[in-house]
Amino acid sequence: MTHPRIFLDSLPEPGEARTIDESQSHYLKNVLRLKEGEGIVLSDGQGAECEAVVSFPAGSPATLKILNRTIRKAPAVPIILAQSIPKGDKMDAIIRQAVELGVGRIIPYRSARSVPRLSADKGAARVARWQRIAEESARQTGRAHIPEVDSILSFEEMVRISLPYDTCRLIFWEEEREAGFRETISSLRKTAAAYCLIVGPEGGLTADEVRLAREAGFRSVSLGRNVLKVETAAPAVAAMLQYEIGGLGRAAGEETPEENP
Repeated sequence: MTHPRIFLDSLPEPGEARTIDESQSHYLKNVLRLKEGEGIVLSDGQGAECEAVVSFPAGSPATLKILNRTIRKAPAVPIILAQSIPKGDKMDAIIRQAVELGVGRIIPYRSARSVPRLSADKGAARVARWQRIAEESARQTGRAHIPEVDSILSFEEMVRISLPYDTCRLIFWEEEREAGFRETISSLRKTAAAYCLIVGPEGGLTADEVRLAREAGFRSVSLGRNVLKVETAAPAVAAMLQYEIGGLGRAAGEETPEENP
């Protein structure tokens, strides 16, 4: 049985009890409708987890009794998504699906054909919203690590951002005629320590942007003849990559088990 999960800034030790705040207590009792003695998972969003049982003292917030404490490993091969900011609320759905599919970091950026032009204050507010969405999606999908949403960058800043050593850097471009995504992954996955995937805006990336990305070490690749909508492209490439590197399609029992600290 999969237990519901909540994130806490710090986790108690086994045998301890923790009283949670009113909003979390309301969520457990009135949204999840947990009953006295039912199980829940607590996570600090950095890989540490506790199993606990919940009680609802009369007139007080919920109390959690901690049963154990474990550490879950981060994915062996991190996936970073650099996504050009699309129109409307499409970024919300992109982040939710990217987190579901195991993306560990999301870098929003402005490109030449990006329609939204956000002020500094509105940009910061939007990033805070996206971070909340990432946390909620991580909670719903049982992830132990909350993905990070970076501040909004320009295209030039984004392609030069610091990445792990031996990161496979790919930029998806509908005008690429030689390199296909699957073939490129097959040739590079044995040496890739991480992946950074650049997905463009509704109007596509410009040739100058692709040139800048190539100069920064990115390879341009094609997804085939069909041009995907912006809200489809990022989840599609994340799912395809996860399948190719073994992150999807395996039985749950094959996953790396939790380890005691």
